[in-house]
Amino acid sequence: MIIIPARLASTRFKNKILCDIDGLPMFLLTAKNASKADNVVVACDDENVMQIALIHGIKAVMTNINHQSGSDRINEACEILGLKDDEIIIFPPFSAFCSCALKDKKISLGAQNFYPADNGAFTGEICADMLSEFGINSVLVGHSERRALGEDDEFVRAKFEFAKAKLWRVVLCVGEDDIVHMNGNTCEFLESQLEGIDLAYEKLIIAYEPIWAIGTGKSAKPEIIAEILEFLSLKTKAPLLYGGSVNASNIAKITQIPHCAGVLVGSASWQVQSFIELIKASKA
Repeated sequence: MIIIPARLASTRFKNKILCDIDGLPMFLLTAKNASKADNVVVACDDENVMQIALIHGIKAVMTNINHQSGSDRINEACEILGLKDDEIIIFPPFSAFCSCALKDKKISLGAQNFYPADNGAFTGEICADMLSEFGINSVLVGHSERRALGEDDEFVRAKFEFAKAKLWRVVLCVGEDDIVHMNGNTCEFLESQLEGIDLAYEKLIIAYEPIWAIGTGKSAKPEIIAEILEFLSLKTKAPLLYGGSVNASNIAKITQIPHCAGVLVGSASWQVQSFIELIKASKA
């Protein structure tokens, strides 16, 4: 989703799991202290300590009332999982910013979308002044569904630059469709999506979401994920995530892929119990 600056003081990355959980707003959880967060350690290698983080994207299907009950479920899930040393950032629809009765001060809100301006004549949009009223400083940028609605690379770059100027935490989504994938042009396509993005921005997280794998039930093969994350790792030190048909049966294997700092989960986490099972599976 807190999505604290991509690195700890020691520069070690944290593992992040981005999730969709039915009835809960979009949220991200990340361990603050590795020594106190054994219950959320997903995997370790010689150089990186990877800890769990979660984002839930409920898109535009939940109402204000849904979020009131969803807040209780978030608190309950945190208590069940014993996530006392972690932070959660929630990305609900704008209409639900006031409805999340979150008990833990470590839980905060983020925005699914925003218009890159402080304010102005932008009918129907949400601008920075509005987000600041709710203390919002984390945003999603470049999600495939926003791109499908007409947000091109130029506008994505404008949103990123605005968020960077505000020192917001940015989860930048990139990914190719099936045609680009089948033609073997994925790296070139991703490079074009990253053009003009400050890949050294310390509050940047990049989520690789191949559109052809989202919602299909067929995750990209580990060797494909490894190849793309290796390519991205040569361009940035930002944490890299994978998204696309992640589930309880493949999450542990995916999070152990080199350079994979976490996953973006969809339907497999729509139910709270499924979410809990994902956490358990990720530690297997």
